[in-house]
Amino acid sequence: MAGGNDERVNLLISAAVDGLKNVEGLISDLQELEKSGRVELPDNSAALREGLGKTSEEMQALAGRLTELREQQGLVTQFAELKRETKELAEQQQAAKARATELGKALAQTEAPTRAQVQEFERAKKAAQGADEAWISNNRQLNELRGEMEAAGISTKDLAGEQVRIRKELDGVNTQAASLSSELTEMGQSA
Repeated sequence: MAGGNDERVNLLISAAVDGLKNVEGLISDLQELEKSGRVELPDNSAALREGLGKTSEEMQALAGRLTELREQQGLVTQFAELKRETKELAEQQQAAKARATELGKALAQTEAPTRAQVQEFERAKKAAQGADEAWISNNRQLNELRGEMEAAGISTKDLAGEQVRIRKELDGVNTQAASLSSELTEMGQSA
């Protein structure tokens, strides 16, 4: 649900920025007509243009901030998922090593191990090695992602706090977008 709200805000911001560009173009056209003497504009056209320019810049800044917050939210989600996977892989790794160790001890205690016992031990060793490699790979990715997050100013030590911070900032962007939308409506009505 929150993602849909963010998408709605992004669409509103994009529409407002495009609308502001159209209105600014219209004002320019009207001013050209006024210079040629074909039309007389009200005295508030300069103030309207200035207000539209300010609103356009603010909308573009909000769009940029929204993109940045979405990227941060994506990093946090990716980190949490990778951390969960890495923990699961560590558990699988321990189980696979324990199984290989158990089979190795049983094999060592057998005077004449069967081919099936040897094959089972070899499969268990390979499974333990595969689990170890998967855990190492995930751990490496986790460390790389941790570096990306630190570069983006996101603490990996308090993911829940970061998620709350990002959500609050997204709510702030939503509020600002609604406020600018109201300002834009008021400007349009006063023009």
